[in-house]
Amino acid sequence: MKLGITAIDTDAGKTMITGTLLAALRERKIQAVAVKPVASGCIKDAQGVLHSQDADFLLACMPELGLTSADILPYRLEAALTPAVAAKLEKIALDKQTMLAVAQKWSDKEVVLVEGVGGLAAPLLDDYLVVDYFADLNLPIVLVTNNRLGCINHTVLSVKYAQSKGLKVLGIIVNLWEENTADILATSNLQYMQSLTGVPIIGKFPKVNLPLTARALADYAEQYLDLDGLIAQLQITEGERK
Repeated sequence: MKLGITAIDTDAGKTMITGTLLAALRERKIQAVAVKPVASGCIKDAQGVLHSQDADFLLACMPELGLTSADILPYRLEAALTPAVAAKLEKIALDKQTMLAVAQKWSDKEVVLVEGVGGLAAPLLDDYLVVDYFADLNLPIVLVTNNRLGCINHTVLSVKYAQSKGLKVLGIIVNLWEENTADILATSNLQYMQSLTGVPIIGKFPKVNLPLTARALADYAEQYLDLDGLIAQLQITEGERK
């Protein structure tokens, strides 16, 4: 089974949610792996090697697999720009098939989590968006949003856009949720996001302080995410696609 993780925007928390789901699935003895087609904004070390913080975090959530960044991330770009622009600036030719292959090669795993880049309309190539990438992989997706002013609009538009491209949205996860300070704005945001999209909110995930072990992240997932419901939906969706 494969699942795409996308968000309403960059820095909404896709990597945090992807890694947390990954750690929780593996803690449940489900063979899972997480991949990403490309990462921009990577950091160059003293030897001139680019490192992706996203990839490093995902690797830390599945340490027993002994994978490297190259196993789960085919392209690393230094410029903190959308991949299509960063690649041109750095004279790197991104290949669509290579980006698809990193998600397709894990046939030995029960679940493959595929983390997107930015939002659904972020260009991986000039004429190839993140939504096209997920559609080519025929992935159901989970949308990560935040509880802030404007989130209703961004969430509804993202869900409707995904659905217009034939993607099935399994659920919405609200990242950086603060239960103790949730007011009428916060609670009404959740109500409208569900009622206007018809998509369930399957998690209200708090802000966490890193670093944390994979086990600790798995515990957070069990507490704040509807893992049982998500796994059940994945199994149903997989059966429908066969």
